[in-house]
Amino acid sequence: MAYDPKEDIWWADKLEGKAPPIHNDTPMRGFYAYQPSGKKIAPKPVAFWYGGDGLLRCKIDNQPVKYGLDIWPACAKSPITYEVYTSVIAGNPWPSEVRVTKEDGTVDSTLSDSPGSNRAVPGHNSGDYLTTARDNIKEWEDRLRKALKKGTPQTQVDADALADIVTKLNDLATEANAEREKVTGPLWRAFKEENAKWEFLKAVPTLVANGKALGAQYIQAENRRRQKAADEANAKIEAERRAEEAKNPRPAESLDTTPAPSQPVVHAQPVTIGTRKTIAITNTKDVEFDADGGLAKAAAYFCGLEPPNEAIRAAVVTAAKAAMKLNIPIPGVKQVNKEKAR
Repeated sequence: MAYDPKEDIWWADKLEGKAPPIHNDTPMRGFYAYQPSGKKIAPKPVAFWYGGDGLLRCKIDNQPVKYGLDIWPACAKSPITYEVYTSVIAGNPWPSEVRVTKEDGTVDSTLSDSPGSNRAVPGHNSGDYLTTARDNIKEWEDRLRKALKKGTPQTQVDADALADIVTKLNDLATEANAEREKVTGPLWRAFKEENAKWEFLKAVPTLVANGKALGAQYIQAENRRRQKAADEANAKIEAERRAEEAKNPRPAESLDTTPAPSQPVVHAQPVTIGTRKTIAITNTKDVEFDADGGLAKAAAYFCGLEPPNEAIRAAVVTAAKAAMKLNIPIPGVKQVNKEKAR
């Protein structure tokens, strides 16, 4: 079948998925998506038609250009509907997906991971895949953040675009997680198997802590005994000093008199235990709640902070959910059903 470039039959057949012949020197009337080679930008809407003088006309982004023939090969495999064309030139976003077929036969899409480039195949080269996956996910995270800033979609087109971005990002993450599992799964399982061989160490910290606690009880009691003995010795020394002064009162000291030395004072030496490595008492700061509802008062303080303490809120939510599963009523909390997109 011979096609007239001045009619839109060729373009209509191409839209229907047919494969009419492409002649690089003969643009066909219609509407197309054009993406400059190698550039990571959205495609541009293009219109081709012929004027009354029989000469080719071309608009890119609704702007007339004189190089229509030059870009025709890049546009020929990517027809778009007239509705999409008029919507985009009016300033609306592209639909959720527009596929652009390159001259070399590769296909780019507005939902592609990286327009103009080929994505690494999972497992082909773990280093290359990791880099590409990270870049792709970052790109789609950025797209989703921009979409989230726009707020609730107001049209079906906007809602479809948002859903497609969410789906694409989730698919990329699912694929990357599967690839991560291939790499880290065996390592994790090997770690757990090896770690299980050292289970005999698990009870040691508790036993050591219990032993130190018993030793601490002795140290505390012995420190008290030594302090008492030191206090008694100091009291005895002071009593003897006073008795001696009473027998032999000293003359009043003048400014030129060297002060008499003070009586020796007995100091209680801190207790340590152990002959190989000593264990001693150390002071650490801890928290003790008042007996009259101190815990509740502290919790109320943290829960009343503005902005709320997220760690405290998360702990309360977790505890409340666990209680509700057991049908335990919690003051100030009710169970609600929330709709969630899946």
